[in-house]
Amino acid sequence: MAAVVAVISALVATPQDAVAQACTTTSTNQTCTNSTALSGGVSGIADTGTPTVTNTSTGTITGSGTGVSGSTGANVTNFGTITGTALSGIFGGGATNVSNSGTVTGGAYGLNSSGASVVTNSGSMVGTSSAGIFANSTLSLSNSGSVFGGTFGLQSSGNLALSNSGSISTTSGGNSAVISGANAVVNNSGTITGGMYGISASGTATVVNTGTITAASGGNSAVISLLGITLTNYGTLAGGLFGVTSIGPINAVNFGSISGSNVGLVANNGGSILNAGSISGGITGVSASGALNLTNAGTVSGGIGGAISFDGAAQTLTLLPGSRIIGNISLGGGADTVNFNGGNHNLTFTSLTGVSVGGSNPVIVSGNRAVSFDATGFAMADRTANDVVGGISNVIGSRFTNFGSGLSPGLAMSYGAAEQARAQVPWSRENVPWPADKAERRVTVWAQGFGGLRSQPGDSVTQASNHNFWGAMIGGDGYVTPTLRLGGFAGGASAKLDVTGNVQTIDSNYGFAGLYGGYDWQRSFLNFAVIGMRSQIDTQRQINNNLAPGGVETARASYGGWSVSPEAAFGLRLPLASAVLLPTAKVRYLAAWYDGYTENGSTANLTINDRSFQSVEGRLQVGIADERGTALGVFSVNIYGGVLGYSRVGNHTVDAVALGQTVSFAAPGKSDVTGIYGGTNLALALGRSISLFAGGEMTRLDDKSTTAVGRAGVKATF
Repeated sequence: MAAVVAVISALVATPQDAVAQACTTTSTNQTCTNSTALSGGVSGIADTGTPTVTNTSTGTITGSGTGVSGSTGANVTNFGTITGTALSGIFGGGATNVSNSGTVTGGAYGLNSSGASVVTNSGSMVGTSSAGIFANSTLSLSNSGSVFGGTFGLQSSGNLALSNSGSISTTSGGNSAVISGANAVVNNSGTITGGMYGISASGTATVVNTGTITAASGGNSAVISLLGITLTNYGTLAGGLFGVTSIGPINAVNFGSISGSNVGLVANNGGSILNAGSISGGITGVSASGALNLTNAGTVSGGIGGAISFDGAAQTLTLLPGSRIIGNISLGGGADTVNFNGGNHNLTFTSLTGVSVGGSNPVIVSGNRAVSFDATGFAMADRTANDVVGGISNVIGSRFTNFGSGLSPGLAMSYGAAEQARAQVPWSRENVPWPADKAERRVTVWAQGFGGLRSQPGDSVTQASNHNFWGAMIGGDGYVTPTLRLGGFAGGASAKLDVTGNVQTIDSNYGFAGLYGGYDWQRSFLNFAVIGMRSQIDTQRQINNNLAPGGVETARASYGGWSVSPEAAFGLRLPLASAVLLPTAKVRYLAAWYDGYTENGSTANLTINDRSFQSVEGRLQVGIADERGTALGVFSVNIYGGVLGYSRVGNHTVDAVALGQTVSFAAPGKSDVTGIYGGTNLALALGRSISLFAGGEMTRLDDKSTTAVGRAGVKATF
């Protein structure tokens, strides 16, 4: 049987199975491989059909006219060098497929194809006088190498699909680096460098750019299209006179840079523009005709022609946080709309006659000026005060959780058996009279530090923000009756609220003091505290003023405030086998009053009248506490978790004055929130006099905010 198989294999074998067919200079539909220097005169390879040629890294194919020529098309894989001195490196009279990682050079074209072409290039393709690649039909090109042409980098008479991570270029006096006679779809992460144009399309242009697309300084546009542009830009688009020109409708999203010596972006037939990067023009930033929606969260700047120039059509300008407009704003006199949706703005228009001005921000209009301010800082006023008060409450609540009581932090206190011997379980206070032992009547002093972070996401009205707070406090307490222990405390804290996008920064310093205490009835307890706090607050707002140098001015103010917060908690001690279960309910009230203030540093300073707010927080939780003797001392642990509800109560109205006008608004943000929380409390008693302790708590609310608080301290008993 083996002999039969061998005979059959020998009969069906061809010479190509053993050795690849070498290329000849003339043929019809030849499939060949060249690894030598091949020159055929006018054409290195002249095929009257469609040749399939592989040119290895040691191969060179040279013709005085064309390197490789196929009358009905060409399939070329090149690792070496293909040269057409006068005309084309490769010519295909029909459908052409080229994979090049070597060098293809032509006196006129690197590749000249009369049919649909598919090209993959990681090498070099050069058309000295005309185009690196020319397709007189559709062209699909994936380029990670370089394509260069004296007039065009690449040229397609039909639809173009281009993915470029390399370079495509023409001379500074040339026409386009990329030109399509129909529709162009371009994904560019490399460089496209044109003379008159970077990319030009006679149809529509769909461009995703994370690289660089430029036209020469004396050229026209980095991207231009007759029928419309769909643009997503994270990179650089730098034109000559214009950055981007869309004769048809435009749909542009810009996170990068668009610039032109005259106009940054020209939209001649309406559409939509979202700018979170920069658009700049030496004369005008954005020039638009037709119904256009321009949403700006970046920078738009211009010279004598203004930052924004609209015609008489109905257009909409929406300003978001981060918006910076530098230069005049001309809305063109149509039925235009201006929306202020976040951020701080002090804008001057050529005219606001007939313009609808509104948005999610409070807005004041006077003549041709519109002032709008972000209300996130006012929305966070009660939250930030509660963060600091909550940190203080957490410390007070932990005071008596270190040994024996098993009460979790944040729920005021229950001392339990008042430091009785560790052998006694914490609920066995039967027959324990008014402490007669001197040790049980000693005074305890303590010191603790705390710190935390609130991460607050934005919503349709407010912006995302982060609130950092930290503080330190000292206190002391002792028994005044067999069931009542009382103490006092004092301390200071600081906090910083940052509103995303440099919208506002609020720095706060606090001084506080208060009383706390707890009743203990063996299996139940009632704890209470009152916190009084004085605050000094410095606020700074970054404002877009389109007539200010750089488009930015900063308004600052300082003011003071007072707050008071009483709280109470009731809980039970339920014995387990080796621990204590602690169901507890707590309620805390906070009332705060803030002084009025007037800003300085802006041409439209805000005056904020005196204001106040009130809030109530309720908690239901279950904790479990245990303690163990160690070589270092008695170690106690308390783990707890629960649900909470928070509500604003009373009047939260803010009265603001700017440009001589008053606007009143309710502080934004959810008035009622619910959530969950959990935490732990750890302590180590180093004998009867010194104890170390630490703890932490995390809260998650249904407004998607997260708060984390930590603390640590020491106590001494005398």
